Amino acid sequence: MTILQNEDIFKIGNGIIKTHDLLPLGTYHIQKDHNGELYLVEREDLKADCKIYGDYADKAPSVYKTYLHYPKSMGVLLCGANGTGKTLFAKKLCELAKNYQMPVILVDRQFDGLTAFIDSIKQEAVVLFDEFDKTMVTQTFRGSECDPKLLSLLDGTSMNKKLFIFTVNNSKLIGEHLINRPNRLHYKFNFTIPSISEINEYLCDSIDKEKQTVIPEILEIAVRIPLNYDALRAIAFEINHGNDLDDSLYDLNINYSDTLIYDVEVFLSNDFNTLTNNNVEIDFYAKTAQFFTSYDYGNEQYRVCINLQNAYTDIESETLIIPKEDINVFNTSSSKRYPTVKYAQLKLKRQN
Repeated sequence: MTILQNEDIFKIGNGIIKTHDLLPLGTYHIQKDHNGELYLVEREDLKADCKIYGDYADKAPSVYKTYLHYPKSMGVLLCGANGTGKTLFAKKLCELAKNYQMPVILVDRQFDGLTAFIDSIKQEAVVLFDEFDKTMVTQTFRGSECDPKLLSLLDGTSMNKKLFIFTVNNSKLIGEHLINRPNRLHYKFNFTIPSISEINEYLCDSIDKEKQTVIPEILEIAVRIPLNYDALRAIAFEINHGNDLDDSLYDLNINYSDTLIYDVEVFLSNDFNTLTNNNVEIDFYAKTAQFFTSYDYGNEQYRVCINLQNAYTDIESETLIIPKEDINVFNTSSSKRYPTVKYAQLKLKRQN
């Protein structure tokens, strides 16, 4: 392989002018000239600009540990909504590439001949497809489709081993050719809204020590509504600059659905069983909510009504607590008895 360099532009050549045997370490993105020829432009390196929180803190080095022993190109899928830490993790993977003498190539759009161009780079490299579901996947009446030639890179038919990283906001849009296919995408990491413990750790790291008395109040809010890292970063910035929390929440560009989904569990008196429903939609502004649930392995059905006005937060369990006085249980035609309740827990589903 011969690489031709003109300032920060690198083209894959055929021996006309030999300037590099290998692509120098660095970060590049792919461009196309007026003749339709693809080339690489050097850009600043991607770096993780803050700490990674939660379960993924130690996974980036593990990806490379697996890759080193992997017999062919390896794919990693990072799924999650904006602000959940997906992009930060991708940056961390790219940042670590230098430790393994691998250049990084960014792909953020579709080009004719893209697969052949990537395959022409005959050295190990990290290839990051950012927002793959938006840029590289076509939605048709038959479902999601992507370039079959691209799939061949993941199938190992190419002799040039690479680490492919894909970020997607919605994994449902990338089609059956990639999901549940570990031979193509070895890892699939799902990034969700941070847990209360992760939020607490982030706020303790981000808010000035003399202003951290506001953190419990933010945690109580996070039990009730989803706060991603983008929202937390904005809140911490406002607090550090002396702004009131309530005023900041009112003014900040933080939006969430009025209807949130909770896991609900009703604890019974003198009974180890609970009444549960793992998909209860609750209007954030509503005063009451109701749902149907089963008891005794589904043999008995109940309708549960709860009053939300006296709900209080329990930080340790990351739930809203509904006292027994605000819970009414009604039997349906199949029910044989009325269970006596102690309290109910509502846990916000931290999904994408």
